[in-house]
This record gives sequence, C-alpha cells and structure tokens, in this order.
Amino acid sequence: MALYRSPKQRFARFIFAITSLVLGIEENCYARTTTEVYSAKVDVCPQNQTEWQEASRRLNCSDDAKSPVNKYHCLPVHNLTSLLEFCYSGHRPQVVKGLCLTYVQEINNLDSYNCTTFDDGCPDTLYHSDETYKFPKCTEIDPFNLCYVADSSCRKNTTVNETSTSKTTQKSTDNKIAIFVSTSVVLSLGAVICIVTTVVIKRRKCNSIKGKGLIECCVTVKARKGVEMPLLNVANITRLGLNYLLERLPTDEESILEIAKTLNVPPEIVRWSKDNKQRFVKSMEKGTKPVYNGRGMVIGCAEAGKTTLVKKLKGENNLSTTSTTSTIGIDIHVHEFKLDAEECTIISK
Repeated sequence: MALYRSPKQRFARFIFAITSLVLGIEENCYARTTTEVYSAKVDVCPQNQTEWQEASRRLNCSDDAKSPVNKYHCLPVHNLTSLLEFCYSGHRPQVVKGLCLTYVQEINNLDSYNCTTFDDGCPDTLYHSDETYKFPKCTEIDPFNLCYVADSSCRKNTTVNETSTSKTTQKSTDNKIAIFVSTSVVLSLGAVICIVTTVVIKRRKCNSIKGKGLIECCVTVKARKGVEMPLLNVANITRLGLNYLLERLPTDEESILEIAKTLNVPPEIVRWSKDNKQRFVKSMEKGTKPVYNGRGMVIGCAEAGKTTLVKKLKGENNLSTTSTTSTIGIDIHVHEFKLDAEECTIISK
C-alpha cells in the first residue's frame, strides 16, 4: 500500500532535494578550485597593509572586504623551507592568539604553529589568516635551519652552525695553504732541476760538435729566459753562403732570425726541411731574374669593347666580336710576357 504524503511534506522534500543539489554543486566547484591555486616563492612577505593590497592586486586575488574566499596570503610552507604567496581558494579562518599559520601546498590547506616560544612578535590577539602582515615574525623563517627567526632555539642552532662552519672553513683554508706551499716548493725544485739539466745537456752537445765550423761553443750568452745559448759563427755563415742552409742548424728562434738576416733570405726558408732547402740552393745556383707582377682593371659600359681590348693587349689575333661572348660579372685574365734588356719594351712571348 502506498503511503500518503500531504502537499506540505512533498513541498518540503522538493526544497530539500534542490538545496542538496545546489550545495553539492558548490562543493564540487570548490574541489576544482583547490587544485588550481597559483603560488610563487618570495624572499619576503609584505610588511604592511599597503604592500599586502598591492600584492593581492598583482595576483588578482579578491579585494572584496565582504568576501571570505580567494584572499591573498603569504605564509611559510609547513616544513619552513620557503615563503609562498597565493590566493587561498578556501574560506579565510580566524586565528587565535599564540598561533602562526603555515601553508600545506600539497592539499591546499592552512595549518597552525604554536609561537609561544618566540621571544617577541607572537600574535597576542585574534586575527584573520589574510592579516598576517600584522605579525611579521610569523613570516620570518630560517630556511636552512627550518625554524622561525624569532624562536630562541632557532638562534641557538644558527649560532652553533655558524661556529661549526667557521671552524670548518678555517681548517679547510689552512689545509689549502699548506697544500699550496708544498706544491710551490716541489714545482720550484723541479724547475731548477730542469734548467740545470738543460744547461748541462746543451754544453755537452756543444762540446761534441766543437771544431766542425758550425757553431762556436767556446763563447756563450744568456738568452732572455735565462737559458744559455751558443753564439753563431757569423764568419762561417758568410763564407758558406746559401750552402750553410744544408748544414746542421740550430732550432731556436733567435738563431733562425740571425741566419736569415745574414743570408738575406726569409726566415721561413731556414725552417724548411732539408730536401726543400736543397732544391732552393740548387735553383739559386742557376741564377736569378727579376719577376714583376702588375694588376689592371678594365671598366666600361656594356658592349663597349672591354673584352676585345684585353685580347688586343694579350696579343691575340682573333678580335672578332661574333666569337666573343658578353662578359657576365667579372672575368680574370692572366698574361705573361718578357721585357727587353732595358726592361722597357714588351717582347712577344
């Protein structure tokens, strides 16, 4: 048998269903909002109401004094590693005295922190969570020691850590100085040994080739770097001429430049291999002749006869314009010719 319900009962059930549906929709809306909260790390939170309002407008948080949601907050994270600013999507809570607030970012929720151990600055009145600027000590944290700066235990830990760090740094500095001094001494001794060894080897090498007419080993001079170098026998270079290049030559730069200057040849020739130097000496024995290089440029309007003029200068016979293709861009022509004995008149090649 069906139960009879009066019109009032049916109307009440209808109102209850509509209310539940609306509340459910609002609850789902807040559930979506909590997952879309934007937050950013900051070094310092706003210190007064003006700075707080400017930060709120910057993040586009709610400025409506009557609205308890989407308010600007700037709080330490729950593990006190950093400060975050954000628009809190939930209802701003009222905080009792003796408590500071922290932010649990993972679940978008606010948590309380007992600040009665602070030396000063702990809230002594009721306040809303978006009014934390009234108690700056609640946002001053030490992210390295994970504590509030106003907490006396935090300062003790900071002092101990600073003292330990100072001792460690001093010890590390002393070790670095000792290592540097030891390394410098070893390197200095090594450098001295290398210099002495080099000098001894060069003297022995000099004595072994003494009397061959290549280098005078009896007289030595000190080069700029402090290494003794043998003097060149300029008389031998002059006597042998270019054939001196075929002898055993020193490899230091000063000797190479001196040899090149005495023989009146470029230094690069002195640095050549023995085979190249032999070919050079052989070609020089056959004699020399002057070679002149000149460059010219012919410029003119299109089809003015520039190419024909170049052919004429080169001594070509076929000057027909029908067989000459118009030049596109630039053409480079090379022409070799001989001069007479007075080097004034061109002799046909």
